[in-house]
Order: sequence, then structure tokens, then C-alpha cells
Amino acid sequence: MEELWTFLFASLSGCCSSLAALSVSYPVHLNEGEPLTGWHHWLSLLANLSLTGAQVGLGFAATSFGAVAVVMPLSVGAALFSNMILQQALKLANFTNESITGTLVLVTAILMLPELGPKPPQEPVDPIVLLQEPQAVVFISVSFVVCFGSIMLLFLQKVTHDFGMLVLFSLVGGSGAVMNMSITKMLVSKPPPLIFAILLAVYIMLAILCLGSGAVANGTLKDASLFVPINNSINLVLNCLAGLLIWRDLDNLEYPWCYFMVYALVGLGSYLVSTIDVFSVFRLYVKEQQVADMPVLKKMVTTKNRSEKGVAFLNLHPSCPHFHAGKELLKCVERGDFESRMRSELRRRMLSDRDVVRLVADLLENAGGIEENVVLKYWVDDLSQSSKRTRLMSAPDFGGSRRFYTESSALTNQVAESILPTPRSDVKDLTDGAAT
Repeated sequence: MEELWTFLFASLSGCCSSLAALSVSYPVHLNEGEPLTGWHHWLSLLANLSLTGAQVGLGFAATSFGAVAVVMPLSVGAALFSNMILQQALKLANFTNESITGTLVLVTAILMLPELGPKPPQEPVDPIVLLQEPQAVVFISVSFVVCFGSIMLLFLQKVTHDFGMLVLFSLVGGSGAVMNMSITKMLVSKPPPLIFAILLAVYIMLAILCLGSGAVANGTLKDASLFVPINNSINLVLNCLAGLLIWRDLDNLEYPWCYFMVYALVGLGSYLVSTIDVFSVFRLYVKEQQVADMPVLKKMVTTKNRSEKGVAFLNLHPSCPHFHAGKELLKCVERGDFESRMRSELRRRMLSDRDVVRLVADLLENAGGIEENVVLKYWVDDLSQSSKRTRLMSAPDFGGSRRFYTESSALTNQVAESILPTPRSDVKDLTDGAAT
């Protein structure tokens, strides 16, 4: 019976974690990506705090019936799985086959942790003694620097790329959670009143930082669907390192090799869930160096904007090819879905302006040429009428202006509608031709 209650409370705790993230990201999505204001903002924040409190309470209830080594993996697995289902149901994200596979790989790896993870020590160990060892002091110090360094980078807006911001938000939450775990161990050991008060104050401050970073991440990231899986993956890895460097988990592992392979699966699952095709980016960068015959360091600092130095590498290619790019467009049946997906891929830099220009040119050529094309003329007329409005729109972070995104998507869709009342196999052929 206790195992049933452990499973139930841990799973509900994970679901509350997903709902807490959605309580911020979904209202922003309904507001067309604009930050909430007035009572909407406070209502969303109240819902986030309430669900986060429910998550913590259910987690404590689960640990009263089962071990932490069992409760945490169950909670994280439920959070990942429920996040994938809810994001898809609310149309906050269109998960590709790779993203779904990555999420399932993460869930599978996490559910193996209770069996392969460290066993409780046979003899009680004083946590104060463990926390005073050199490797523990170094790890906690590094966690402190990472936590507050990430906060400073976000506050000063030194990193503006969506995925970079996501990683920083996750590092704030993960490093803060690791430090709070150490503080909890010290609080349980009943230190002197003054030390107890200081530790409690630091614990509350870190808890607020972790909670606030999650709420801000879900409200500001352009693609908040990745926050739950990436955040949980980083938390798991940091907790693994804390266990090895502070709590001597390596001495209590029955199958160390299998334990490390589980975390290798966590890394692979996180890569599949993410939106950056690292291998393609580096391969293309090496090819560009061979063709251009320019020093690597010289090209790394070509950007003149200091705020973009941290992402200068990605800016070398307006097009960062991604193995998801264009695949979901083939599944779109209605125009609205096609426009939404293309904007999303442009915004996330899965497609570039060159890709869209090439697609439009191919569609026009397939329609019989550029001259006397009715759709193109209508688009130009409509463009001139709306030019005053679009000049006022602000540019996004990468790959050209929002105006280009909107207009190029509209032209592509209009041309496609005029020439593609044909079966979807023709659409696939045209898209494959444009992608090559």
C-alpha cells in the first residue's frame, strides 16, 4: 500500500510541476507572446506559486511513504511526460518524432535510477563532516558562482539567444536546488541558533530565486516547451555530481557503470529534445573555414555588438540547419497551421531567410515564371499598403526582421495556394527540392 501512495503522490507532484510552468507560459501564448499586465499577471503568478507549493507538498507526502531515491525519479518522469502531453494538447508546441523520442528516452532513463542508484549507507554519516571535505567545498562554491553568475548574465542581458537563456534559467534552478539540499542537511543536524538562522535565511533566498527563475523563464522564453525537460535534465546531472562529490554515492553504488550509462541516456535524451543540431553547425563551420581560408578567432569576434559576443559563433551562419527543419511543414493541411509552423521555425532559426527565398523562387518557377504572376503582384500591392505598419515593428534577435518573417511567409503561402491544389505528394516533392 505504501508503494501505491508513493507512486501516486510523486506522480501528482510531477504533474503540478508541469502545470506550474503552463500557468505562466500558456497565458503569454494566448496574449500572442506579449508579457501579461495588470490583474492577468498577478493571477498567473498566483497560480504558479500555488501549483509550485502543491508540488513541494506532494513531494514531501511522497517521501513520507518512500525513499527520496524513488520519489525524485518518479516525480521528474511524470513532469516530463505530462509536459509533453499538455504542450501538445494546448498547441503550445508541435513535437517532432525526435522530440517525442528524446522525452521518452529521458523518462525511461529516469525510471531506472531507483534500481541502479546509490543504496543507503550501512552506517550513519554526519553531513557536517561530509560538507567540510575539500571536494564538497569546491563543488558548493562552484554551484554558488554558477547560480549567481547565471543570474547576472540574464539580468545584464549578455545572452539573448533563446536556448542560451533557457540553459541559464535551468542552471539557476539546478544549482540553487543543490545548495538548498546541502543546507537542509545542515539544518537537520541542529546547528547553533545563530548559524541556524543564517542558513535558514540563505535557504529561503535560494528557494525564492529558484521559484522566480522558473516563472520568469516560462513567461519570457519564446519556446517555453523545452524548459521542463532541459531544466529537469540539468537538475538530475547536478544532483548526480552532488551525490558523487559530497555524499559519497560512489561508495554505495552496486552497478557504477550502469549508473553512469543512465546519465548518458539523460544527455542523449536532452540532445534530442533540444532544438540545436550541434553536429551540423560544427560541420558547416569547418567547411566555411576551408572555403573562406580565414582564422577561426578572427571570425569569432566579427560582431560589433558587444551584447552579441556570446552568440557570435551562431551568428556566423544565418542558417543553422536542423534535422527537424521543414519536416512538420509537410504535415500541415490548413494555411493557418502552415504559417504558424513556418514562423516558429524562422523564429527558432531552424530555417533562414535564404531558405524561404529559395522556396518562394522555386514555387514561382514551378508556377510558370515571375512575369505576369498574379499572386506576386497582389503581394507587392498589399506590401506597399501595409508598409507604414510594418516599419514600426521591432526586429527579433536573429536572422532578419519580423517584417521579413511575416511577409515572406505570406508570399510563400499565397504562391503555394495558387499552384498547389494537388495531392500532398507534390507538396513534399517541392519542399524537398527547396531544401536541397
